[in-house]
Amino acid sequence: MRRANIQRAVKVTKGGGRLRVWAMLFTDVLVLGGAFFLSFFARTLFLQDIFERRIQGIGTYYLPGGVVICLCLVSLAFSRLYEDRRYLARLEEYAAIVKAVVYAMLAAMGLTFFFKAHDYSRGLLALFWILGTVLLVLERHLWHRFIKRRRARGGDSVRVAVVAVPGGGKRIAAMLERFPELGYVPVAWLTMTSHSVASNLKRLTMLVRSGRAGSVVVGVPTSKFHLAVPYLSWCEENYVPHHRITGAFDALYGDARSSGNLLAVERKPLYAFLKRVMDEVIALCAVIVSAPLWLVIAVLIKLESPGPILFVQDRVGRHGRLFRLLKFRTMYAHSPRYALTARSRQDPRVTSMGRFLRRTSLDELPQLLNVLKGEMSIVGPRPEMDFMMKKNTSEYARRLQVLPGMTGLWQAVARNEPLEESLRYDLYYIQHQSFIFDLIIMARTVLTVFTGKGAV
Repeated sequence: MRRANIQRAVKVTKGGGRLRVWAMLFTDVLVLGGAFFLSFFARTLFLQDIFERRIQGIGTYYLPGGVVICLCLVSLAFSRLYEDRRYLARLEEYAAIVKAVVYAMLAAMGLTFFFKAHDYSRGLLALFWILGTVLLVLERHLWHRFIKRRRARGGDSVRVAVVAVPGGGKRIAAMLERFPELGYVPVAWLTMTSHSVASNLKRLTMLVRSGRAGSVVVGVPTSKFHLAVPYLSWCEENYVPHHRITGAFDALYGDARSSGNLLAVERKPLYAFLKRVMDEVIALCAVIVSAPLWLVIAVLIKLESPGPILFVQDRVGRHGRLFRLLKFRTMYAHSPRYALTARSRQDPRVTSMGRFLRRTSLDELPQLLNVLKGEMSIVGPRPEMDFMMKKNTSEYARRLQVLPGMTGLWQAVARNEPLEESLRYDLYYIQHQSFIFDLIIMARTVLTVFTGKGAV
């Protein structure tokens, strides 16, 4: 009886969440339907010369197109992309969309082998795969911006009870204040200890049954995860929405003075192999394609100011090994090599050509050579200077377990934030790295560079 009362209270506090889900489902159908028609007309009007034969009329594809769209929607639902998950990083959602569409397309290709009444176009399916993924990501990006603005105005907020280890409440409060797009409004703070489980669960029951709290945020370092198990079990048993902050708690708000809470990087041999292959292929192709641009940049640098074309600086790589980072020189040759100053568009050390190179990130092109040498990766933590690592040995330890990258999560989504904040994004990336996550970061970096957001 008590559980039924809790479930009823949770349904009341969810309120307009169902309307948002139906609205997102409706826009997904429109986007996927649009991708279907665009794919068909692109195949028949613009790409006909590429293929050997013509395809049947569009009426033939209504039924299989509807089946593929339904498969996409089911895959999105199974990937929990209609739940109110309130991501800290929306790149996670984009990666989940890519995976969901991949699964749907694999299922669709499998069905084509069983239903051969019509010779359906594989090229049309491939076009729909690409366009559907791109349009879904763009659609969810617009949704995210809309919901973020709404939450900033106090809408779509959720009253939450926060359960944290001693001292962790301040970190979670700082996180909720820093990320208003989560839309969490704390109404109660509970301290998690081995002796307070019964009293805390009793209080949570009262908070949810009364409607004061509609969700629970549980924050605990992974080393003390056992303390959170009773609360997570209670949430699951009573169908109470909850946000678990464990690995992310370590990465974003862990105690820098204690390396005991820092997780070892999970070893993924297949991922590491694919990542290295991707690095070498992308770097080699980029060097070949951009070679004429290198020559033009070198000439312009020499014409503006005397000095070397390349800026070479010692940086710390994987396992603490020093390597020589390469960049196009953007400052006057007499400028201090290791000076730390606030980023500024009016920095007198930077040349006019240097400002352009930094704004477009073209100054980092020579780092492709570092990638080919195996000293860097395309995606990874920001390569740091030696003296910075010495000052923060315990806090930076996890960054040294992977190759530094030309770009990373901080460069892709938060270039306008202070440079010292990059560490938290780097640790978050290390905790959640995957092949698709890397592809999403690369795509977002390209978009960031073209729009000039956060560049100086």
